[in-house]
Amino acid sequence: MKELKHLLQTLRNEGIQNHLQELTPTEATDYSLWKATRKIKQPHHQTPSIRINRNTWARTDKQKATAFAKHLASVFQPFPSRLSAIEEETIKNALNAPHQMTLPMKKIRINKVKNVIKHKIHPKKALGYDLITGKVLQELSQKGLRAITQIYNAIIRIEYFPCQWKVGQIIMIAKPGKKPDDIASYRPISLLPILSKIIEKILLQRLTPIIEESKLISSHQFGCRKKRGTVEQVHRIVNKIYNDLENKRYCSAAFIDISQAFNKVWHAGLFYKLKCAFPHPAYMILKSYLTDRTF
Repeated sequence: MKELKHLLQTLRNEGIQNHLQELTPTEATDYSLWKATRKIKQPHHQTPSIRINRNTWARTDKQKATAFAKHLASVFQPFPSRLSAIEEETIKNALNAPHQMTLPMKKIRINKVKNVIKHKIHPKKALGYDLITGKVLQELSQKGLRAITQIYNAIIRIEYFPCQWKVGQIIMIAKPGKKPDDIASYRPISLLPILSKIIEKILLQRLTPIIEESKLISSHQFGCRKKRGTVEQVHRIVNKIYNDLENKRYCSAAFIDISQAFNKVWHAGLFYKLKCAFPHPAYMILKSYLTDRTF
């Protein structure tokens, strides 16, 4: 047995050495021999069997995928509403009421699409189920860019987000320090089609001024905001503590970690806030974007 292992290791090392000798610093190897060989030398971890219940295990890839899908479907459910019947009826009526009409959103220019693809989309970004890569989009001709721009303008005109771009490919990543056979020990990473990410970035650029001018988000919200980092939030807290100590005051703090905060978002309440904050065209596109998403 030891001799067989030694033989396999020798063959593997010889294969790596032959691969190294034939490598050249080209675009195919990302101009780095280390990056090209790292994937070969590093061990490949496979997802172990997943325990579904006391006596049932998912062993094959299909069984694991089915088990993960059922688990995520049960996790991505909103918390039960604690509103009274009158409050829920008020929100329902507000969502069904006609929205104040506004001017349609401006058309997206082909130069804007081209700029986002060139500067905002990494050519090796993880791709969605449609297998369209950033590299493919960056190599498109003017005719191809014009076709994509026409699709984006159609989305804005009819206020409808395509179903094909609302399908996420889920990759399960094991949480460090957790039991690998526990189905709850994995974190889902959702990969969306890159074409949907492009229009998301364009819409974000248009909605950000409305958010900033109306102050819809607290000035103390630093996460996921442009030109703001969590380090600045730490500085703000330290400054508050320092001032209280200097003035001989008590300084109290409450740190809250909301479990599965994004998984349990109450969509009716979110739609209500969006309808109150944004013009009709933007609200309808966001509503279509958030409705009937699948994985």
